[in-house]
Amino acid sequence: MTERFPMPVTPSPARSPQLHRSDNMFDEHSLDRRALLRALGAVGLTVGLGGSTAFLAACKAGGGELPSADDAVPSADSATRTLRQSVAADLPSYDPYAIGADSYPLIRNMYEALVEYDHDGKPLLRLAESYDIAPDQTSVSVKIRSGVTFHNGRPLTAHEVVANYQLVADPKLGGLLTQIAGDVAHLEATDDRTVKFTFKGPRASQLITDVMNAVPIAWPSNSANIANTGIGTGPFKQGDRVPGQSWSLTRNDQYWGKKADLAGLNFQVITDPSVGVTALQSNQLDVVGSAPFSTIPQLKASFRRVDNPITAGTVVFYLNAAKAPLDNEDVRQAFRYAIDRATIVRNALFGEAKEKVLFWPPTSPAYDPELEKSEGFNLERARSKFASAGVTSLPDPILVPSSLPELQAAAEIVQASLAGIGIKVGVRSVGIPEYLQELTGGTSGIYILTIGNENKYPTLLTKTTFFSTADNVLFPGGKTPEYYTSAVDAATNAVSLDQQKAAFKNLNQALLRLSSTISVSSHPPLMYYANNVHKVDVNIDAEPYYGEAFFS
Repeated sequence: MTERFPMPVTPSPARSPQLHRSDNMFDEHSLDRRALLRALGAVGLTVGLGGSTAFLAACKAGGGELPSADDAVPSADSATRTLRQSVAADLPSYDPYAIGADSYPLIRNMYEALVEYDHDGKPLLRLAESYDIAPDQTSVSVKIRSGVTFHNGRPLTAHEVVANYQLVADPKLGGLLTQIAGDVAHLEATDDRTVKFTFKGPRASQLITDVMNAVPIAWPSNSANIANTGIGTGPFKQGDRVPGQSWSLTRNDQYWGKKADLAGLNFQVITDPSVGVTALQSNQLDVVGSAPFSTIPQLKASFRRVDNPITAGTVVFYLNAAKAPLDNEDVRQAFRYAIDRATIVRNALFGEAKEKVLFWPPTSPAYDPELEKSEGFNLERARSKFASAGVTSLPDPILVPSSLPELQAAAEIVQASLAGIGIKVGVRSVGIPEYLQELTGGTSGIYILTIGNENKYPTLLTKTTFFSTADNVLFPGGKTPEYYTSAVDAATNAVSLDQQKAAFKNLNQALLRLSSTISVSSHPPLMYYANNVHKVDVNIDAEPYYGEAFFS
């Protein structure tokens, strides 16, 4: 249980548990790939940059600007137009902490965090005007930007920031965000514009900014009404809503920064992805929110795709070490060597992904190009390890969630590779309820799914469900081997660049040896948009952002 912070602020009224979505993302409204990604992969928050001098200089200077997609300029009527996007399900509530795919379009457009990240993982100041990390790396003092008001006209102060982090510290309210904020030992408003975070020990600079990025700031006194009313500080504010059909955001003309070029955003509930694609092609939509991978060939030639190279999302195999023969490390490692990542990217993901032997993007301090090259697809190593273990078949099939057909194709490619070296394994596609029951109960042996959080400071991934050192359903008694536990602890406590280099090398080797979680490739969000739309973006957590978007 994550401890709560001792804070000098009275908590806001508790939210109704049935209205909060972070505790269970797998209801009928959250079955698309991004909901799956976030629910089991946790909350994505950053890319590791370590504690280098260059990184700290960027922090204090506020970092750079988000890159421009092109040199187009807004049309004369752009400011009066509303952008239309498809969403797979209705908005469940206006809760910024409810991390699910159906809330993604809301979160960073209506709410803001202290810092955001650019496409290189460098921090950009948002609600923080500046921040100063203590020399011993145990705390950070954040100066809150002046002149910021909530959508209700009330000013943002340090006290509202503290109140938001206090809410998130409660797992019943913060859900997945609690895992990130739980590293804070104490938080206080030292004056009306300054918040001081004190951590449980020395932490790397990127881990500190991850915490600052984690929590979208809402008007805390609105907590009890969050199901139907949202009050943030973002470039858009709450608009009209037709339950089950559409919901909208309108431009916030009192925004503290550059006001949005668009008059508003309209999100149309379209449950069939193919209908959304057709609507985009017929100019009835400007953006399709989540296109199926199978539609890439038809969309790629005529539309542009939102791209962020470090956006959260990795295809992963989970191997249950509590079930024979997967209780043998050699067998799990053999399975890892049998994954033909190049074919999966080319055929199952239509070339719109990148192979990943390790979980991290190249910008991460844990990225190791040598291991990426040496530990990839190798059928001879796979054959040798299966032979040494005396294994010719895997009794449990690869379990695939039926809502993700690209993962079915990936599983079948692995099945074919294994067959080529005499190893039999089945592939079984099941609905989400059955899939979750087997995955969380540890009743099957092999699963394929997607995760998030791998683009953050590397130790954040180790806090998530199937990477955790405690209560891990992939291991007997929930306990991971000591070598992995030690590697995680060392990585968590690494602060200097030399410490990080050694710790992450050890962590990578431990993950490869363990091979209970196996990285396959990136799994990018597929948002396609019309050519007269510009500066549509997704942040590091795959949440769309329209604060700079316009029509040409």
